[in-house]
Amino acid sequence: MLYFIKTLFLYIDEGTKLKIIKYNKKLQNILGIKMIHYKYFSKRYIIYDKNNITKEYNINDHLLFKGKYFNGMRNGKGREYYSGILKFEGNFVDGKKNGYGEEYDYENRPIFKGEYLNNNKWNGKGYDKNGEIIYEIHNGNGEIKEFNMFGDLIFEGECKNGEINGKGKEYHDEKIIFEGEYKNGKRNGKGKDYLLGCLIFDGEYNNGLPWNGKGYKDNKVVYEIKNGIGHISFFGRGNQFCQTEFEGELINGKLNGKCKEYELDEFFEFSGERKLKFEGEYLCGKRKGKGKIYYDNQIIYEGEFLYNILIYGKYYVKGRLQFEGEYINSKPWNGKGYDENGNIIYEIKDGNGRIQEFNLRGDLIYDGEYKNGKKTGKGKMYKNDKIIFEGEFLNGAGWDGKGKLYKDDELIYEGEFRRGEQHGKGKEYKNNKLIYEGKYFNGKRDGKGKEYEDNKLIFEGEYLQGKRWNGEYKEYNDKDDLIFEGKYLGGEKKLDGKGKEYKDNKLIYEGEYYNGMRDGKGKEYNEKGEIIFEGEYSEGQRSYGKGKEYNEKDELIFEGEYIDGRKNGKIKEYKNNKVVYEGEYKNGRRDGKGKEYENNILIYEGEYFKGIREGKGKEYNEKGEIIFEGEYYEGMKDGYGKEYKDNKLIFEGIFIKGMKNGKGKEYNEKGEIIFEGEYFEAEEGQLWILFIKIFNFIYKLYL
Repeated sequence: MLYFIKTLFLYIDEGTKLKIIKYNKKLQNILGIKMIHYKYFSKRYIIYDKNNITKEYNINDHLLFKGKYFNGMRNGKGREYYSGILKFEGNFVDGKKNGYGEEYDYENRPIFKGEYLNNNKWNGKGYDKNGEIIYEIHNGNGEIKEFNMFGDLIFEGECKNGEINGKGKEYHDEKIIFEGEYKNGKRNGKGKDYLLGCLIFDGEYNNGLPWNGKGYKDNKVVYEIKNGIGHISFFGRGNQFCQTEFEGELINGKLNGKCKEYELDEFFEFSGERKLKFEGEYLCGKRKGKGKIYYDNQIIYEGEFLYNILIYGKYYVKGRLQFEGEYINSKPWNGKGYDENGNIIYEIKDGNGRIQEFNLRGDLIYDGEYKNGKKTGKGKMYKNDKIIFEGEFLNGAGWDGKGKLYKDDELIYEGEFRRGEQHGKGKEYKNNKLIYEGKYFNGKRDGKGKEYEDNKLIFEGEYLQGKRWNGEYKEYNDKDDLIFEGKYLGGEKKLDGKGKEYKDNKLIYEGEYYNGMRDGKGKEYNEKGEIIFEGEYSEGQRSYGKGKEYNEKDELIFEGEYIDGRKNGKIKEYKNNKVVYEGEYKNGRRDGKGKEYENNILIYEGEYFKGIREGKGKEYNEKGEIIFEGEYYEGMKDGYGKEYKDNKLIFEGIFIKGMKNGKGKEYNEKGEIIFEGEYFEAEEGQLWILFIKIFNFIYKLYL
């Protein structure tokens, strides 16, 4: 979008009035000042775009207004800004607020909603920080309260015909600074002026200016004025740590002629030591003519002033001449710079050349190129005698182009800048080691980049607003051991996709993740690097595949198949590195056919159910000889079974809960039946009744 300068404005002081007039060549000749002054004296400039949307900027290129213009004035809907923060939105007519509009504080909370007439609130409601209605105004009349951008009360009083009329009070930093009478929006009539809670003037005001009355300091009268004339000594307002005391002649309520300004070191103490801040000539309340500026009782400027702005003079650093020449907006424009020995070290013409800037204490803060009165080109910035930046500048707005940042003389960043922030490609350093290289946007890591720790790559991927967003990364513990490598997704370590886990710098898992958990295909390893599981994972648990388990002694205790995160299928169990079971598992337990071993000797083979023997099975002794064959239930012999000794049948019959109960036969070593009958066995403490059939006779025995 193309922009072009439409018009510039200049404020001209004529007595007590200010006029706004358009720039033209004739006016320049009449005033005898250069065209560049117009921008600085007007304090604003205006640009249009193709869509008839107008933007107003201040001298520092900060947006003041955006909206519709017609006939060189605000007309239609528009927005006003303060330091980039919206403060008003509404309708304008002939440059003034007219119609519906809303005012906001710095947190975008409404402080007034309603109708305006010629910039004055006419009908509407005022709100506090909590959104509560605190006043209403009708047809320009009512009791109102005014707040600044930060929501602090600055005025409360009477409003008539849209302007402050009647009694009112003004506030600053929650302290009253004036109470008295107003007329047409200005102090008129009786009033009292305060500073930090102390009375500094009591008398009459005329058109906003002290006119008749007495000034006070430490509760004592220090001056008196009549009809706006007198030699005065009064306090101006700064912050609570720095107040200004003025001393000079008052004409028509304004400082005129020679005047001095003092700075008080001790807040809340008017009797503190005064430090001279300025001495020179005033006209209509502003510095105009010859004057000197001081800091900490040392002169830093002397020369010509025009409407509070230094236009020609000398600049001193720690008592020595550092620059002499022409200034625009208090910035060197034409002149020469000197070193400690009075030698010329640079020269600037029409705002172009090399220059040095110092702070009020005389410390070097900039050494580099100037163009059109602004830092533009190559230069260096300093703080506390240490370099903090070297590189390219543009239009005084900050670092712009390629450059390097330093902290405590150590390089912390090198790369591209825009408007004072890292923007584009760059590298970050810490303790002289590279910690990041990649792209930046508005001062934050944004785009593709790589992150390092102790010269090891720990992340590679995309960043968004300073955060890891999507990419691969590595993680280390306090001992500098690698513990994980995986991916970022959406700014979180969700570990989606492929990844690796480590323990004591040894790989323990590699595979797929989802939502931060093992999910998908993967492999687990023991400390020896041997695969202990390979298969599918689901929600962090083994799901399908083959795997191994070890105890705390790193001894193998299990190997086999997993289904749905549980041991299922063919399995082997180990104890002391020896097989104790091999067979089928279901839902994490022995279930189906299997074999039990003791010291590598088979002791049982048969069926299992829910982890215990159940179904048909065989038992063996330590010699591998069969000792039982039959049915099991709940881990015990139950049902039809046979007992053996030395591989010979010695009993066959019915078992209940591991005991002989019911019909049965006993055999001798030759395989001959020595008993046939029924068995009834009871547990210890119960009555045992045994029925024995011998040669067709039944005997009843009580045991």
